[in-house]
Amino acid sequence: MPRPVPLPIAPVPAPPSGSDASTGAAVRPAPTPPRGVRGALSRVPLAGKLIGANALVAVVATAAMMATSTRAGRPTEPGVVALVVAALGAALVAGLVLVRVALGPLHTLETTAARVWRGDLDARVPETPSADPAVARVGRTFNLVLDGLAGVRKLVALCAELAPERIVTDATGGLERVLVDALRKADLPVVVAGPDRVRHFARALGVRAKTDRIDAAVLAQYAERVRPEVRPGPTVEARALAALVGRRRQLTAMLAAEKNRLTIVPATVAADVRLHVRWLARRIVRLDAQIATAIAADADRAAEAARLQTVPGVGPALAHTLAAELPELGHLGRRQVAALVGLAPFPRDSGTLRGTRAIGGGRAVVRTALYLAAMSSVRCNPPLRTYYRRLVDAGKPKKAALTATAHKLLTILNTMARAGTSWSASPPAPA
Repeated sequence: MPRPVPLPIAPVPAPPSGSDASTGAAVRPAPTPPRGVRGALSRVPLAGKLIGANALVAVVATAAMMATSTRAGRPTEPGVVALVVAALGAALVAGLVLVRVALGPLHTLETTAARVWRGDLDARVPETPSADPAVARVGRTFNLVLDGLAGVRKLVALCAELAPERIVTDATGGLERVLVDALRKADLPVVVAGPDRVRHFARALGVRAKTDRIDAAVLAQYAERVRPEVRPGPTVEARALAALVGRRRQLTAMLAAEKNRLTIVPATVAADVRLHVRWLARRIVRLDAQIATAIAADADRAAEAARLQTVPGVGPALAHTLAAELPELGHLGRRQVAALVGLAPFPRDSGTLRGTRAIGGGRAVVRTALYLAAMSSVRCNPPLRTYYRRLVDAGKPKKAALTATAHKLLTILNTMARAGTSWSASPPAPA
């Protein structure tokens, strides 16, 4: 669910009546606790309930033993009764110890839950120095799922009235797109921050709790201190192309899964799996035609895709992925684009220790496509084949050598896109 979007620059309006003065968020009335026997039992701690149950079992067992002896015509020996009572008492004491030791965390959890139920406990972000006191609090909260487009319109109108320097939200798996599109349509400066960066920022502040209110306050401080760059959003055509390429990737994964499944399924379902395989293959062909049409509609994008495919080992799949998922190609330096894709080997050194360089982060979809293209390039591209073999002969693991080849292929493609040239055995020098 999209989280409340903080407004970190302009002052926050005074909270309405019936709201929390420290956050401005509406305060929900505490629920009415149950009454009668149920209410009395709900107020008894968990340990007390277990002790009472243990004592009840002891009394019932003693009464049953005495009733059995009386029914048999033999009076119950006082020594036997005392022994049974002593044994039950020892079991009760042992149970108390076990409850105290084993259920201590549950008792703490129950106490905390009771405080939350009564409204005595509320998690808050610690006060931190800031130039603007409105940064550390959330002014208003909109439930975009319950309010729908009406809530989005209200939030956009509020942002337009306050005229903030930047509005920061974090990516929520695509659920934020409706809000972000509405803000961009209103010409408001919105930034979609990476959730991992925001989470690391919260931990650096010492904030380990996570609620919508806390996340909104952390985003406000992130916007005020980090000041992420406001960049123009993708065009409608670019988003449509990215959707087509993403759908093709999904169908390709489904097709591979069905082909693997075909080798193990029984004959009763094999025909259905084959039918699905044929349908997926036809849909992928149609998607390829749609992607080609979408790229041909933009002359610059079509020319760049054609130039990239002049490189041996680069086919339509990689060219389309780069066009849809890496629009920065040709506009960044080789180090910046490698870090953006996640192919830059980052050092892990400390003092005299020299750790193993490793890649990480970035755009996994583009990195995967480049890795697969590198596997083809080491067979049909002489310069890249020579580069790969030199690394393997030097003792590099083959996967590491393929990753380095993918890095070099990205550098070549970035240089070609920047210079607007086609492939040659000696491409222009990278920036």
